[in-house]
Amino acid sequence: TDGSVSHTVEFYLGSEEDAEKINKDIKLLGFSTNPAKLKETQLIKGTRTANYKTWVVNKGGAFMRLMIALGIPIGRRTTQKASFPDWIFTTSKIAKREFLGGYMGGDGAVPLAYKRSGRKGSFKISLPDIEIHKAPEYVDSQIEYFNKLKLLFDEFEVKVNRIYTKIKNDDRTAVYVSFEKSKRNIQSLIETIGFRYCKEKQFKSQLILEFLKYRLQEINKRELHRKLILE
Repeated sequence: TDGSVSHTVEFYLGSEEDAEKINKDIKLLGFSTNPAKLKETQLIKGTRTANYKTWVVNKGGAFMRLMIALGIPIGRRTTQKASFPDWIFTTSKIAKREFLGGYMGGDGAVPLAYKRSGRKGSFKISLPDIEIHKAPEYVDSQIEYFNKLKLLFDEFEVKVNRIYTKIKNDDRTAVYVSFEKSKRNIQSLIETIGFRYCKEKQFKSQLILEFLKYRLQEINKRELHRKLILE
């Protein structure tokens, strides 16, 4: 899930279902909607060809003006200051959760499961960092944005370990949010925040969540057996 603002607000979704959810929420705000349009693209790299389908939802007029007033950036985010919508801090916890869920659905990375080498049936669960690229003069603003995002995650007991940067080239620096990688923290992120407007991320995260719950259940069983033996 992604989006941009130029002459209209445009949302780029990975499925028709995601597009329908966006339009449903636009209607809840009291605006009419436009039918989602399917955009097909093809990327060729060497001998490899990849085909992608994206559903595009666009809306201008009063809706666009409302989004701009609420703080949505206009144009390319890479080459402009990152401005956090501070009004979020004054809203309800439900609104804060939806904001974070929307952010994770767009720029957040879904938890991954890796098979451990040399250990049959053993998997490691990891949560990739959030990564945003900025022109050097706007890096500090992105760090400030992420520090405020961290404050929101703190309210839901989702722990962020650190915010750091890496220079990619002369005109691009990546700014990262690194979550605590513990199973409990990953489970809390999935259960409490989730991934809005991205069916694929939500589905994959639910698979990870079920695996984490199973692992926790097995650990609790072993601990109970251990206590019974000691008694």
